[in-house]
Amino acid sequence: MTRNYRNPHGLPYSPPDADSYTYVDGRGFAPTPPVITERRLLQWCANGIGFSILFYIIFSFTLPGVVLGIFQIFNPYMHIYSDGTVLSPLIMEIVELISGNLSLLLPFLLLVFVHRAPFQDILPFQPFRASITLPSLFIALAVSVIGYVASTMVSAFLSLFGVMPVMADFSFPEEPAAAFLFLLNITLIAPLTEEIVFRGVIMNILRRFGDCFALLISSLLFAFVHMNLVQMPNAFIMGLVIGYFTLCSGSLWTGVCIHVLNNSLVLLLNGVLTGLSEDTQLLVMLAVYGAYLFLGLIALLMLLKHHPNMFYIRRSSTLSTERKKYSTFFSSLTMVICLLILGLFTISNIAPL
Repeated sequence: MTRNYRNPHGLPYSPPDADSYTYVDGRGFAPTPPVITERRLLQWCANGIGFSILFYIIFSFTLPGVVLGIFQIFNPYMHIYSDGTVLSPLIMEIVELISGNLSLLLPFLLLVFVHRAPFQDILPFQPFRASITLPSLFIALAVSVIGYVASTMVSAFLSLFGVMPVMADFSFPEEPAAAFLFLLNITLIAPLTEEIVFRGVIMNILRRFGDCFALLISSLLFAFVHMNLVQMPNAFIMGLVIGYFTLCSGSLWTGVCIHVLNNSLVLLLNGVLTGLSEDTQLLVMLAVYGAYLFLGLIALLMLLKHHPNMFYIRRSSTLSTERKKYSTFFSSLTMVICLLILGLFTISNIAPL
């Protein structure tokens, strides 16, 4: 029999061990303590997010073939090579756009349906506050310099061992229509999809356990899903910045604007650097990143002038400690499996120099 722990107010939930049940005279064993109910809910959320990521991985391998099969139904003479490619760059871009975004969206929209949360709470697309969103664009660009430096340091560290992650191909297709779809996907559709998933579904589902917890978890998962050691530091840092300003503005449009601007400028910078000598590339990058830092500092000062408490972090009101919340989330069975698979894919993306 569990000892009867009482507090001065006579509340039934007051044992020193929060994981235990409480025996109340005349009532028997009291219901599950609220802190246990909270942790079980967190485990449910962690398993749901883990399942969604696992389905995203499965869909990312299967949906391209499904979309190509649909194209082949309407064009039976279209030849599909053994590696899943076709001769037409335009069709390949359409397949990439549809399958790439749907494979990420579908599992998490299903999670929202299972979670039974109001869409307007999970995906708050209300008008954003310009006094926060506009300065956040330049602050995010400045922080992207830190992310670039962190990724460069990881790249240099890996090169000491003679290895380097395989980077995605961001070269423009030669066909104009295919190039337009490529540009549209990288600069608009993919950022919108990723913001819906990471700063929308994941972060807002987890906000009941504290904003800081939700922000950090969504940023970590955003980095892990990239499955590239060089991209992970920048993805994590940018995830924190985008998520924080999304929380402050109360609108997903803020995150979408930051993400679109960042991807567009990265693509533009890569295009400008193409064909330049290494010394010229270095000078151009230093000038651009210097401008980012300067504009970011000015934007930060303006933001603090209008919102002095902008970066005040409120303590979480949850029953569990921060350490217990993180251990509960990452020890959930589905999340453990999910992280192991993401880790294996990350390692498989490493190749000798």
